[in-house]
Amino acid sequence: MRLVALLLTAAAASLPAQAPQVGKGPRSLPWQGGAAPTWQPVEGLPPRPDPTPDASASTASPTGPVTARIAPDGTLEVWNGAGVRTLRLGLPGRPRKVWRDGGRPVTDLDHLAFPAADPLAGGPGGLPWGQSDVRPSLAGLLWILEDGERVLTVVHPATAQAIYLPLPRGEEFDLVFGPSRLLIQAAQGPEGHPQAWALPWLALLPQFARLGPPSVPPPQGTALKPFP
Repeated sequence: MRLVALLLTAAAASLPAQAPQVGKGPRSLPWQGGAAPTWQPVEGLPPRPDPTPDASASTASPTGPVTARIAPDGTLEVWNGAGVRTLRLGLPGRPRKVWRDGGRPVTDLDHLAFPAADPLAGGPGGLPWGQSDVRPSLAGLLWILEDGERVLTVVHPATAQAIYLPLPRGEEFDLVFGPSRLLIQAAQGPEGHPQAWALPWLALLPQFARLGPPSVPPPQGTALKPFP
């Protein structure tokens, strides 16, 4: 737990430096300029792990008051249980492959349901990182690969937060959700043949911290100033 606390502190300290600077040159796009995770090359293409335990237990469609929609043009919108839109953003490109939770493929992008409370809704500090399979703790997340820039978009609909993970050099990426790590496979890597890279889930702890509830809630509108 001491390691978790140190990583969370480092993540919080780095957030102000990542905010766009107004009046100091052109503003970069949200997915540009972020620090790339330390993807580690994997020798050969590893076999695919077993499905997530909670995903194989039931084939029923997930339900919940929070809903999301990804349009074909790459526009993503999220609504809370009261029908208020809490997030609207444009993806780096058109959605090509989408997963939810700890690795369940998504085909219907018009109506995605999520619970209002999930493992990450209270922040990553309380997640059972010591377990052999971390994937059940990733319930409530949305993972998106698109045909635009080399970036993996991760959205947490319950908190209306999103992060962008730069990917290694390659083409036609695919995700493999392992019990202890996330695998990225490219049909053609920098050397011209299929390649794979891995990243332990624990290494993504600072990014997961940014998917939790905002540290400062947005200002509320009033009758005289309805739009803060």
